[in-house]
Amino acid sequence: MVDRKKFPNKFKVYYGWAIVLALFLASFSRVPFTGYIFGVFLKPMSEELNWSRAQIAGAVTGGTILAGISALFVGRWIDKYGPRLIFSVSGIIIGASLIFLSNVESLIGFYLIYIVGRTFAQSVNHHGMGTAVASKWFFKQRSRAIALVSLGGPSGGLILLLISHVVILEYGWRNAWLVLGILAWIIVVVPASIILRPSPDDSPVEKTPEKPSVMQTSEGSGSPSEDQEYSWQLSDAIRTSSFWGLCLIGGFGHMITTSIVFHMVPYFTDIGIPPSTAVFAFTVYSIVSIVATLAWGAISERYGVRLSMLGAVFFLTTSSVVLIGVNSVPLAFLSAALLGIGAIGTTMLIYAMWPFYFGKRFLGSIQGTGLMFNHFGNALGPLFAALIFDISTKYTSAFIVDAVLGVFIMTILYFSRPPKLPSVTA
Repeated sequence: MVDRKKFPNKFKVYYGWAIVLALFLASFSRVPFTGYIFGVFLKPMSEELNWSRAQIAGAVTGGTILAGISALFVGRWIDKYGPRLIFSVSGIIIGASLIFLSNVESLIGFYLIYIVGRTFAQSVNHHGMGTAVASKWFFKQRSRAIALVSLGGPSGGLILLLISHVVILEYGWRNAWLVLGILAWIIVVVPASIILRPSPDDSPVEKTPEKPSVMQTSEGSGSPSEDQEYSWQLSDAIRTSSFWGLCLIGGFGHMITTSIVFHMVPYFTDIGIPPSTAVFAFTVYSIVSIVATLAWGAISERYGVRLSMLGAVFFLTTSSVVLIGVNSVPLAFLSAALLGIGAIGTTMLIYAMWPFYFGKRFLGSIQGTGLMFNHFGNALGPLFAALIFDISTKYTSAFIVDAVLGVFIMTILYFSRPPKLPSVTA
């Protein structure tokens, strides 16, 4: 095994925290291709270009499906070659795609540009892949590192949402895309190319232990040390029910989240809430998400990721129920706050569950496969809600389905446990 102390490090602090910073910025940069920003562009673009909401949301679905498929290969690339090159190239493509969106005129052109940008944003820069990279650098403080990487999304959602809203009001949605593209180049390409590198444990001389001496069979007991943590290979992991349980949890959790997040601002304005107030409600969601990200990291270190995930899904389900009855600004703010607690917890803690269940050595391949299911959920969520709106002119049925799915996820989580170790031939 490679000695961490011999790994190049010009800083007095552990270099893993520099990796976390670069991954935080990478996650921050993908926000323009997520629901944090999409909602403020949805109405002005549909009105000017005469496109329906379902037509626009279709590009989100297409990009997310491709991102899910791409995540399979991105994870394996990172396991084999490290994160620097692929994150740097992704940042360049994301920035270029945003700039091209500022000149879009046709629906086909919009689809091509948006799908390319979202594919890279959600397969490479997504915090699901970033947390896989960060997890390779940490053990005892892994949940904390995952929380900080995941913080890039809500932080970007808060800052870039306000920037987009102001630019759209003053200069139009085209200039807003242009500004976001330039910012993406600045905040991701340089840090990724300078800071990111493979973890010391990704050396090809390190082997997965043939006979792990300790296994964590339940949360809070029998916790292995870093050297004793068993790392599953993908071929073994996919044979366990735990693997497929996490895939379902992540997929449906992301479907609920995106179906709400992508349509929250339009939903609030449809029921009579002024646009600026609707954007402010989304800002509440972003602020609460930032605080909740740090809180869930601390909670999961104390109580375990599975129990913490149960709590997060409970808040997510509750937010769906509250949204159904929103008829005033205070209720809109309450639903946004509950969503901030539940959505960020659900979409963050699923990435803490993967290394807890399957170890870190081959985490890129394993978590990349799980990320594919998360993205399928991401793809279905916005389109599913948009189709319901186009058919019924309301989002109520979509939120009811979200609540039912939340109960289903909690049921799976209740019975989910880390898998038993594979049989080892002496």
